[in-house]
Amino acid sequence: MGWKNVNAIIENKLYIGNILSARSSRSLTERRITHILSVCPDPIPAELPESGLTHRRIPVEDVDYADLLTHLPAACQYIEESMRAGGTVLVHCVQGLSRSATVIAAYCTGNCSPRSIRTSSLSYQLANKYGRIPASKNS
Repeated sequence: MGWKNVNAIIENKLYIGNILSARSSRSLTERRITHILSVCPDPIPAELPESGLTHRRIPVEDVDYADLLTHLPAACQYIEESMRAGGTVLVHCVQGLSRSATVIAAYCTGNCSPRSIRTSSLSYQLANKYGRIPASKNS
């Protein structure tokens, strides 16, 4: 059921998901995904390159001390170049909540108009995980 764990951030252009969605040919085919950005150390299947998909992996662990910040420029550049070339991008981590959402938020902050972003997707995922949308560690 990994194919259901994908949400559009920019319809037909940018999606967020978990590792199951990245491994699901159904999920990738239905959304016409051409590029995958994996923000986790876990590999996706070896047959992926043969499928015509372009894949980049940022091997960041899901731990408090992981330095995702240093990887954000390259991640955002990959998303931008992929979409500019007419591609459709899936950004995922293991659960599809923390690292992938951080990368997408960084990308959207610098590259998206407010009208193009489906904020309900990110809000829903965060609210679903935490019961509310966390504003900061101090709230």
